[in-house]
Amino acid sequence: MVTLEWIGPRPERKVCYAYLSDWAVDGPLEGCRWFTRGWTLQELMAPKTIKLFDKNWVLRGTKSDLCNTLSRITLIDAAILKHETSLSSLSVAKRLSWASKRETSRLEDRAYHLLGIFDIAMPLVYGEGTNAFYRLQEEILRSTCDLSLLAWTPTKIDADYCGFFATSVTDFEKCHNMGLVTDALLDDGDIHLTSKGLKIGVPEYILEVDETKTAKSSQYVLNLNCMDPELKEDGKGDFLTIPMRKIGPKYLCSGSRPSPYFQRQRAI
Repeated sequence: MVTLEWIGPRPERKVCYAYLSDWAVDGPLEGCRWFTRGWTLQELMAPKTIKLFDKNWVLRGTKSDLCNTLSRITLIDAAILKHETSLSSLSVAKRLSWASKRETSRLEDRAYHLLGIFDIAMPLVYGEGTNAFYRLQEEILRSTCDLSLLAWTPTKIDADYCGFFATSVTDFEKCHNMGLVTDALLDDGDIHLTSKGLKIGVPEYILEVDETKTAKSSQYVLNLNCMDPELKEDGKGDFLTIPMRKIGPKYLCSGSRPSPYFQRQRAI
């Protein structure tokens, strides 16, 4: 059990006391359930000051003291935990990866507990199941041109082609190093959902990669404008793309994403 108590006037929450009932006196912090529960993600990030107590109510340190340890356990940048960097400066995929291994009692809460991370408001409809995460992705897409939202890896592949949106936040587990190539907040692209699918009003995002340029052999990829340094041996990363198949004059559908990472080609 984890209990949290806010100290001070409600509009000015200055100190958070976190009691970790499963943190043994000589035990590691890593094994605590606090790092596996969904709603505790924002409880860790929102307050600037947190005092952490073990099972015997012994103060073991503050958020500032344990910042490097907390960052290593959660894969959340230390600068984010210290409130030195804004959340909006990080890719959508990276922020979603923080919750990829966290669980909630109700399926819908795996989406709802992320609303604050993306500064999004949407109705909570308990009973909608996995549709909650689809709705979250739709709302994120309405607020940004950051296509790293599509840079997920399916945990199970059972079709040649799949949709643009992930079915679960678990699909973002491998995105903890995902960085943006350009500033999505300054992007003037037109990307939005329609009744027919995802409409992209920026031709530069769709790249033809076949040299023959023939109708039968042409292949296309969707440039996601993001990269992961771990995907190349030189540590400089590579542009991530999604393979596409043309199904009409103005329509393309996304291809499958082979495990462990979906197909990628250099987008230059």
